[in-house]
Parts: sequence; structure tokens; C-alpha cells
Amino acid sequence: MSNPFEMLGITPQFSLAEETLLHAYLNLQKKYHPDICIGPNDQAEAINEAFQTLKKPLSRLKALMDLEGIEEPQASPALLMEVMQWRQVVEDAPTKNNLLMLQNIIKEDYEKCAAYFLNKNWDDLKQVFVRLQYLEKIASELKEKLL
Repeated sequence: MSNPFEMLGITPQFSLAEETLLHAYLNLQKKYHPDICIGPNDQAEAINEAFQTLKKPLSRLKALMDLEGIEEPQASPALLMEVMQWRQVVEDAPTKNNLLMLQNIIKEDYEKCAAYFLNKNWDDLKQVFVRLQYLEKIASELKEKLL
């Protein structure tokens, strides 16, 4: 995919107000929606894809890393141990309290990402990104168990 920030006319940044994103998306949709724009139109699909990428913090972070040429690192042994512990929590104690605890950790990690991106602290950003990939998946699995 091309640069989703450029596609929507938004400055590349991690901390992105939902209203800003939605405003940019809707303005472009008014121009390029298939019901309005006659003829071949790949633009509407690209706009939707950019919006979907930027609305989720993890994929937004990945897009920013791609723009900066930052490659995704391997998970450290310590991270893999933490992931195993969280997976055990999902299996043994799928409670709302554990989900809230995990969601708070994820929220704090996203706050760190915003600071790391602003300060161009790429090494720490990469490590937190890898951690977030695992924790987001575990949180999703935990939510499903609680339904």
C-alpha cells in the first residue's frame, strides 16, 4: 500500500485524533465515492484501505515504521516468556480483571510509542511494537473467552 497518511492528507504522527482522521476520510469519500465518481475508480478503495490502516493504533504504528524504514525486530527471550505467561492467564484465569490489566499495559505501551516516535527513539519503538503485536492478539483472545 502507498503512504496512508499521504493518501488522507494527514501529517505522519502516532498520536492522531479520531476526529481528524474521520474528517479527512469523509472529505475524500465525498469526492471519490463510487456513487459520486463515475468511471474506473481505484481511489475509493485506496482511501478506505488508508483509513482502516490509520484507525488502528498498531497498524498506524507499522505504517509509521515503514515510512521511517524501520524493520521489525525479532522478539526477545524475555518478551517470549512474558507472552507465555499471558497465554497461561488466558487459559487459566480468563477474567475481566485480567483483561483490564492487559488493556492498561497496552494503553501504556501505546503512550510510550507516541513518545518514542516523537523522539526518534527507534530501538525502543521497535521493541514496544513487537510486544504490542503479541499483547493485542492475547487481549483479543481473552475478550473472546469472556463472551
